[in-house]
Amino acid sequence: MLKRFWFQLHWVLGISAGLVLALMGVTGGLYAFEDELLKLLNPQVTRVAPAGAMLEPAALLARIQHSRPYVSSLTLSVSSTDAARVGFMLPVAGSDSRKFELQYVNPYTGELLGKPAGEELFRLLLNLHRSLALGATGKALTGASALVLVFMCLSGLYLRWPGKAAWNWRSWFVIDVKRSGRAFLSDLHAVSASWLLLVYLLAALTGLYWSYGGYHDWINSLAAPAAQKNAVRKTAEAGNKNESADAGAKAETNLQAVWHSVRAEAAAYDKLIMLLPSRPGQAVQVLYIDGSSPHKYANNKLTLDARTGEVLKREPYMDQSAGKRFLASIYALHSGSYWGTAGMLAMMLASLLLPLFAITGWMMYLARRKKPALTLT
Repeated sequence: MLKRFWFQLHWVLGISAGLVLALMGVTGGLYAFEDELLKLLNPQVTRVAPAGAMLEPAALLARIQHSRPYVSSLTLSVSSTDAARVGFMLPVAGSDSRKFELQYVNPYTGELLGKPAGEELFRLLLNLHRSLALGATGKALTGASALVLVFMCLSGLYLRWPGKAAWNWRSWFVIDVKRSGRAFLSDLHAVSASWLLLVYLLAALTGLYWSYGGYHDWINSLAAPAAQKNAVRKTAEAGNKNESADAGAKAETNLQAVWHSVRAEAAAYDKLIMLLPSRPGQAVQVLYIDGSSPHKYANNKLTLDARTGEVLKREPYMDQSAGKRFLASIYALHSGSYWGTAGMLAMMLASLLLPLFAITGWMMYLARRKKPALTLT
């Protein structure tokens, strides 16, 4: 009786959330290799021909700001053929808000190369993956669907475990191609789930980090309780500050001094992101990946005085607590990039296979409706 109850709940939730999960899987899988695909499709924008020494950030940004102001960030690569990227915080007409825009730039000349074709498509894929492009309502649906995916994994494991074949590895990991009809669909559904169970649990449990504030705060409090308390305190302090600073009084950033300190600290970076101050008194933030970084989101962080270039704070990734390293790696775990290209490919394949479970689940449900007396096998 208990098994039948969980079976009924399994297929009810499966056929209810299956379409949303399928869409989330396909869009997430296609989005996984955004950077690589944009570079492949847009070599004229993302690649440059080496021409002597690259401009230092002060000179590079001076050339960019001469033609276009509102620069907020600069991303550099150690590769001599990679274009740099510059971020702009552009004012929105009739509003106090600003819009972020990213463009590629030639690091040898300062020439803006524009935005790669296909970028808007990837923005749409990301929007669909996170919220079905429906705003808060869609985010609630995708969050609930991620919870359903966790339940489907655990309930499916429970439904398969009891029985004589529980310890027969072939029944878990080998599809019996001699079967046909609903029996084959059931085998395909169950065996595929066995192979991908841990991947789906990882994707769902990390995805929930961005879906629910309570879950987000709980993970933070477990992983780095001190950091969580500091974040709450800083948020409260920031809310009490008057952010309406006179733009003309903005302290000038001495990029030459900043860059001198950065090069002394990060002499052999692979990728470096410089976040420029947006208001007076704000420090320069520098994130960089080097040979010690275990994955591409394992950033080392520097905080520097914008006027003098003095290093105010050093936060090497590997020197942080295990909890902080975990928090910094959540997106890498979610995307599979924690394990490099192989992990990304595995996560992409698993994501693209999510529609398989929706399709086979629906086919078995329809077949079962024709024969209600069928057993649970």
